Amino acid sequence: MGKPIIVTFSGSAQHGKSESADMLKRQLEKKGKRVLIANYTDQLKHIARQYMGWNGEKDEQGRSLLQNLGAERVRRFPSYWVDTVIGIAKIFEDDYDYILIADCRFPHDINRWKEEGYNIVPVHVERLDFDNDLTEEQKCHPSETALAGYPFEIYLKVRTLEELESEIVDNVVRRLTS
Repeated sequence: MGKPIIVTFSGSAQHGKSESADMLKRQLEKKGKRVLIANYTDQLKHIARQYMGWNGEKDEQGRSLLQNLGAERVRRFPSYWVDTVIGIAKIFEDDYDYILIADCRFPHDINRWKEEGYNIVPVHVERLDFDNDLTEEQKCHPSETALAGYPFEIYLKVRTLEELESEIVDNVVRRLTS
């Protein structure tokens, strides 16, 4: 077995990254592929709950806590989140054909995979004419802006989440399985 293919999903908050990963997982599994979703924020959310008293809500206070903890405090160690997931990938390398990451926020989150020799397919998800109700400060946070202008391999631009499934099939599944 070779290394699994890594597919990252990037985009603004609530634009459909997790939904995209879930849809892609279902489509690839229909084709007999073994798929793992492993997000950078899995560990972040655990730390926020366990050590910071976060209640699990992504309201204004919760999102600010996650942005501060994930981007300011821990990002002083720039590889921490991505290296955690790379470690998981290495442990389960023979068990999966694809690893999907639905919360890619920084160029380093993509580039570290390349440095480790993985085939990576960065996907950008955008819901057109959609307001995610983040505060202006949250919208300007580096976790929301750091990938502006990044050259993604695949761009998914939809008006509704319902359009997303056909875009996943037409643009991502076809690219990965052809």
